[in-house]
Amino acid sequence: MIDRRQFIIGSSLLLSGLPAQATERAPITVNYGPSDLDIYPATEGAGLPVLFYVHGGAWQIGSRRKVGVKPAYFKSLGFLLVSIDYRLFPFVKPGRQAEDVAGAYAWVKANISKFGGDPSNIVALGHSAGTHLLALATLSGHMPGLKGLICNDIFMYDITKFADLRGGRLPLDFRLVFNKASWKSLSPLTYLGQAPVPPVLVTYSRMEYSKEMSLDFAARLKAAGVKVSTFDGTQYRHLQIDREIGKPDSKITDAVERFLAATV
Repeated sequence: MIDRRQFIIGSSLLLSGLPAQATERAPITVNYGPSDLDIYPATEGAGLPVLFYVHGGAWQIGSRRKVGVKPAYFKSLGFLLVSIDYRLFPFVKPGRQAEDVAGAYAWVKANISKFGGDPSNIVALGHSAGTHLLALATLSGHMPGLKGLICNDIFMYDITKFADLRGGRLPLDFRLVFNKASWKSLSPLTYLGQAPVPPVLVTYSRMEYSKEMSLDFAARLKAAGVKVSTFDGTQYRHLQIDREIGKPDSKITDAVERFLAATV
């Protein structure tokens, strides 16, 4: 359970205007097999809840180092942050990328106690392509024991349904990554009901189609008995809704805090 006092202390530090990364130690980088992950260690304590972060980048770009203020923010809440890389397209297709994410999670479950983390208390946060890969790995049963899932701004939960909104076709850059024969197997909702799903926070920005597909995802999770909450982030642009997490006076920060307080 999160110490509510840590939330209060963390909020005070953020509101004080202290530069978010000024006092952060360099992360510990570990190779988990297919790629690397960074562990942002806490200054003290053991058995800390873990925030497992998966970056976006259209399955083709992005880096585990693009974490913004997240290390200081989650540390202020009493979390240990792990940010992972996965192999990128075109060298690896999304199905294998989801396997990378699951592999990184398995490594964290097996090893994070050595760094002060609690392997039974892990919440995953993804953005954009990272959200798709996390949802795919989780709903297909490859992230057992996950305590909570934050799905931040993507519309690829049901790829066929998304394509139908666009007259049966994906955007050109998406067609390069997802051939039509793979739409069903790479849609997270294909696997709904096959494995336990932890509580989920679904967020969306003003990005076209994100609201429709995110609310459809949330509704179908609820119908399957999953505990779900949603956040209307249409005040944010697509990249902004990720960068704002951890910033003071940010509504997405408030939504994430409420979810964590109710979940961990």
